Amino acid sequence: MDFQVTVSLTPYDLAVLVSIYLHCIQDAKIPWKAFEELICPTIESSFFDPLIDRDSVYNGLTRPLIPNLADIIQRLSDIKGMDTVLVDYINCITSINTLETFYNMLKALNIFCLVKTTEEITERKKLNPSANFVYFTERSFLGKYVVNSLMKIEIGGFEDKNLLLHCFKKFVCEFTQTDIYKSWKSSIHDIRSSLISWGLVSNEYKEDENMIDVFSSFTRNLERNEPPDLMVTTNHLENILDWYLFNLVNETADFKNDPSYRFVQLITDDITLHNKSLFPRIHVIQYLRFLDSNSYDDAFRALHNYFDYVLSQNTDAYFHISSLCLAAFYTHFHDAELAIKSFDEATKVARENRDALTLNLIIVRIIKFIENYPEYSAQFNVKVEQITRFLKSSSDSIDASIFESAYRFDSVTLFRRQDDQISMFEAIYKYSVLSMEQLKSERGLNNLMLFKRNFWNEIGFPSLGNIYDEFTKSSLVVKELDQMYTHLESNNLDVVKRYLKTINFKVLNYNERMRAKILQVRYLRIIGEYDSALVIIEECIKQCVSICSDYRMKTNFETEKCFLFLDADLGSRCLHLATKLFKYNQSTQNGPGMTKCVFILYQILKRDVKIQDAHQLLEQNMVNIMQYSKFREQALSYYND
Repeated sequence: MDFQVTVSLTPYDLAVLVSIYLHCIQDAKIPWKAFEELICPTIESSFFDPLIDRDSVYNGLTRPLIPNLADIIQRLSDIKGMDTVLVDYINCITSINTLETFYNMLKALNIFCLVKTTEEITERKKLNPSANFVYFTERSFLGKYVVNSLMKIEIGGFEDKNLLLHCFKKFVCEFTQTDIYKSWKSSIHDIRSSLISWGLVSNEYKEDENMIDVFSSFTRNLERNEPPDLMVTTNHLENILDWYLFNLVNETADFKNDPSYRFVQLITDDITLHNKSLFPRIHVIQYLRFLDSNSYDDAFRALHNYFDYVLSQNTDAYFHISSLCLAAFYTHFHDAELAIKSFDEATKVARENRDALTLNLIIVRIIKFIENYPEYSAQFNVKVEQITRFLKSSSDSIDASIFESAYRFDSVTLFRRQDDQISMFEAIYKYSVLSMEQLKSERGLNNLMLFKRNFWNEIGFPSLGNIYDEFTKSSLVVKELDQMYTHLESNNLDVVKRYLKTINFKVLNYNERMRAKILQVRYLRIIGEYDSALVIIEECIKQCVSICSDYRMKTNFETEKCFLFLDADLGSRCLHLATKLFKYNQSTQNGPGMTKCVFILYQILKRDVKIQDAHQLLEQNMVNIMQYSKFREQALSYYND
């Protein structure tokens, strides 16, 4: 789309002026909500930066109207009370074919409605009580817009007016081709005679229009470029881009079906370098879109272009912010080695600049990285425990998200180390409270609910975990793995086999990789490939302990090892391991782990014809077993043998 950014009036501004004129002078009774919808997009943007403020509060959640008349009419038609005046509005705006009408509207608003103080409003009403004018001060919402429009008229030259008229005619013409216009067509009629009676059009307007046509034809051969398809103000476009970025980052549902989404796509697909320099957000939009399509080189280039611009403007976005964003980029593409180098560089520069706020932000991003890639935690200069301790001891004046991240990561660490349940629940409770107190975005809510769902599922209470399902949005890999576990339980082995063949070509984080390995082990057990399954188990046990001290995952693989020996009818070989696992799970209060060990020991004793000992073991642990719904049926089947 060929568009021009301007500081003068645009067709959108003219459409807004029509609504103000009808309301204030022609007594159209337009609801105040309509003016909020029309004018707010033209107010200066708050500048949402998704690279830094990913989960921040943003006051532009309502979609700004795009500079398209069909979109304006559609939005206005949804406002209560507009149905009685919308036909008049459409009639008026489609009947205007000269700029003189709009200038006369502004003059009328300036003369009859615009006042300096509220006292003047009272005086005017006393002098002319029969007038139906709506008065407003220069500092009011409507007043600021009208004053700003009057200033824009003063700075506009012939070329600006010619361009504005061309774009306005196209603005209206495109509307007449839409379905919404056709639905109103039977009620729409030309009201030029009314415009003349209102004093908005003089008898000489045709001569003025003819003069513009003469000058346009005279200069047409001198012009190198055709007039743009669209005129838009800086503030208006920035608000649309901010809204787009917010929804793109937070993955808002049905976002891509919105007209504003398609509008921004058209702008960014074929944008000039000059306009990119005016709107650096477009670099960010392109960066995020390239990330979504996994276009490594294009995303890398867009990110560098954005920070080249930001750093050249000498803003508060220092070099360490760009290093942090570069680390996030490498993390997205699972390039952990380069991500760690970027994190270290960002930390170094933030310390040199004594920027405590950004240093905390960097450390929070580091612990989120370690949470997904614990196998790389030893490569950081600072130990995990030191990071958590530092965050917990931060000043009370620091953002609460610092403490939220500290307790979230603390609970993850305690969970992996199999520490006592009380400390784990305390950490999770503190994380949940802090997160809910300062909940900022849909992404933040999803992260909290996903964390709590996974926690309850892991400790053996899926009924509690299921409560959070409707609030969560899992990654594609996690959804695929969940489906494969379901197929495995249903004995759809061919589906699982095909998936396992492709798993090595997928880039997975630590938790996804471990879940995939357990899936592979269980599949190999079912088809009788015990030796291959045992090799995978031993490799994973070694990796869990030596790389990231994940004792919970270690016990999971050791439990799988016991089940493997049972399937191979070699239960006596895992008796010592099962007994050791039972005592360990008992000491760490891991109820599901204890239950699995009881089942393993029960089957070993039963195969050794120690039926009485097997039932005694089951009875001694029945209170613990019956806490978990997924084990009850299996326990009762054993008990009734």
